[in-house]
Amino acid sequence: MEDRSRPQTPDPDPPPPERSTAGTVVAIARVALDLPRLLFALIARALILGLAGFFFWRLLFG
Repeated sequence: MEDRSRPQTPDPDPPPPERSTAGTVVAIARVALDLPRLLFALIARALILGLAGFFFWRLLFG
């Protein structure tokens, strides 16, 4: 029989699940492969906004 006079203590926290090294490598590779596209999009957006601002400035203060 169990001793019910003492309160039950909860189980300690289970150990965290082990992380997969392969999953981490795949995640880093995905980010690395996305970088050129992201940088190109950033530069293209900056150029477009810069040109639009330049022509807007010329239009206003011609």
